[in-house]
Amino acid sequence: MTVDVTKEMQFSDAFAYIDDGVEHGVLSPFETKELVLKKGEKIADGFKPLDTDIKMLKDIPVKLRDGVTIYTDIYLPITNDKVPTLIAWSPYGKSAGTAPRYKNLFNMLGMGNQWNSGLTKFEAPDPAYWTRHGYAVANPDMRGIAHSEGNTTMLGSQEAQDGYDLIEWIAQQGWSSGKTALTGTSLFSLVTMVYCC
Repeated sequence: MTVDVTKEMQFSDAFAYIDDGVEHGVLSPFETKELVLKKGEKIADGFKPLDTDIKMLKDIPVKLRDGVTIYTDIYLPITNDKVPTLIAWSPYGKSAGTAPRYKNLFNMLGMGNQWNSGLTKFEAPDPAYWTRHGYAVANPDMRGIAHSEGNTTMLGSQEAQDGYDLIEWIAQQGWSSGKTALTGTSLFSLVTMVYCC
């Protein structure tokens, strides 16, 4: 049914995606890889240093049921244990924690940026905090956002199916305990209520 509805819609790019490591955050340049972010490292000036080592799985492809591929960043504690995953599902950009628009917003609000590691997706949990407490954090770029394929549709059955597919994918990963939760504020909370209740 979802495909029938979206077939009649006309989609266009909202803006050109600038992948320069500045506009959408220092970690935004696309590259599927695994890296270890070391304790004490600063992701960018003005952010707090990491208080633990973190394994980052960057730009990991996740194939959805209709063949569309979305990309997600996964932050993991350094452990051999299987861990639960917090999912920050939104259209805000998985790597945008150090993007000028968010740095400037928090400065304007008088908060500054020292409260988080710079890995934090807008309105989402800080991976540095949660990995230290034994959780994985998944920051996906939903359908049609950044390098993820397809066209964005929000708050409908297509988004619900995509979120379901991501949850199922996470549950099958070797590092996953199979336990997941959607988390975040504002839009994240609405998505959680719409899709889970």
